[in-house]
Amino acid sequence: QTMWMATKKITTKKRRKKKGGRYKTGIHVSSKCLNEMKYRSGWELIVAIHFDQDDSVESYAYEPIAIEYISNIRSGKVRRYYPDFLVNYTNGTRILVEVKRLNQLNNLIVQKKAKAAEEWCKKQNQKIDYQFWTDHIVKSLKRIQDSRATQTSETSPKKTGATLLKKSRKTK
Repeated sequence: QTMWMATKKITTKKRRKKKGGRYKTGIHVSSKCLNEMKYRSGWELIVAIHFDQDDSVESYAYEPIAIEYISNIRSGKVRRYYPDFLVNYTNGTRILVEVKRLNQLNNLIVQKKAKAAEEWCKKQNQKIDYQFWTDHIVKSLKRIQDSRATQTSETSPKKTGATLLKKSRKTK
């Protein structure tokens, strides 16, 4: 874009749109997942596959609830937070899981969301624990999945879920 002011020419830079995002996105379908999962990161997919393969997980839901929190105390702005997973185990235990990088846990917004989620969990009739699953947990789950894949590469793998990856580029 170019603007003319008197005799000076002022040029403003146009922002370029990124081709493809930095995160792996797609759709994961599982008999254990109560809703179709439109994941927005590879880590969310790793965790979902873990839930699919874990016999102690009865069911799980992806972003099943909206929890309101105040994002700005001065203005009183209320926003909604959608935790990543609500997991029901066969022994009756329930957990609310947020998948997050370890270096993001000190972020003020992340802390406000966590506080709101913990308060929500306390208000529920059945006890629900709120948990962050960080780099350490997700990377260890990935290592376990990779070792299972290499062990079962000669035999047909157990299929508990299907995953479709979104294409980052448009097809002509």
